Amino acid sequence: MKKNIEITHVCLAETVYSLMIYMLLVKEEDLKKTFFFVSESLPYSIIKKMSYSHCFHIPQKRYMKWLFRIQLYWTSMFRWPFIKHCRIYGSDNYLFSSGVVRENKMTLIEDGASNYSLLPSDRRVFFLKKFLMGNIAAYGCGGVSPNVYKICLTGLMPIPTAIKDKVEIISIENKWNSLTDSYKKLIQYVFDFSISDLDDIKSKKTVLFTQPMWEDGLIEKEEEISLYNQLLSDCDMENLVIKVHPRDTMDYSSLFPKAYIFTKKIPMELLSLFGVRFTDVYTVFSTAALVLPYKANIHFMGTTVHPNLLKMRGKIEYLER
Repeated sequence: MKKNIEITHVCLAETVYSLMIYMLLVKEEDLKKTFFFVSESLPYSIIKKMSYSHCFHIPQKRYMKWLFRIQLYWTSMFRWPFIKHCRIYGSDNYLFSSGVVRENKMTLIEDGASNYSLLPSDRRVFFLKKFLMGNIAAYGCGGVSPNVYKICLTGLMPIPTAIKDKVEIISIENKWNSLTDSYKKLIQYVFDFSISDLDDIKSKKTVLFTQPMWEDGLIEKEEEISLYNQLLSDCDMENLVIKVHPRDTMDYSSLFPKAYIFTKKIPMELLSLFGVRFTDVYTVFSTAALVLPYKANIHFMGTTVHPNLLKMRGKIEYLER
């Protein structure tokens, strides 16, 4: 980190969506004084544009994850002492969230469907987790921890009763419209987004939002492919845009050779703000389909379509409003 620069804000982000929400919530001058805690889940093309950041390498083995969280909790106060003087934003469902935040207060920002489908924490190890890893690890994610005093959501699904008193509903479109032109250009720069990116997709009427289900160990690769085949069985492939999730490594060009594959690491919500409109939106359970600022036909399978999705992500379904 450069010397003589006052860090006033901290942001925890692993997804382009939560990063975009953070940028909409703070001022341009605050963004320039933000220290970002991220993981390799966030595209490197974005991380390298952050002036101040630390990227965690997340271990895969379960016992290593415990050691990672314990070590981080007991060392972060010495490694990044400025945190306790900053305004902290981000999600509390990352492996590094509890260790970075520790006993400090934070504003939770929407990171997807997990904000609306709270999974209960294991109360049998509550005190052990609290001592070794902090409040967030013990209480669980989604804003139930006493560390979280405010939660910024878009209201794309019903708000859980446990967090209702902390929630502030925000509008992505209204937040964007309130930004200065210079700030809008800065956000476009971070996501490597230009108007020319819209040329190939504006004429299409249908979109599929993919998800890294087999990469995240939720289901087998063949099962994920089967779900997409089922979901798109009646779809006109020549009129389809496949918006690939930033962490999705599936070869969609071989699976759906007639579709247009869009792989740039840009939040769909940002494209919508520049006039991209689809009449039909397909997904297994991506919340990107639920926050579009226009009316569309939503084809949403939900997590009940597979027992592993239901177990590991909770019940996520689309209720037309």
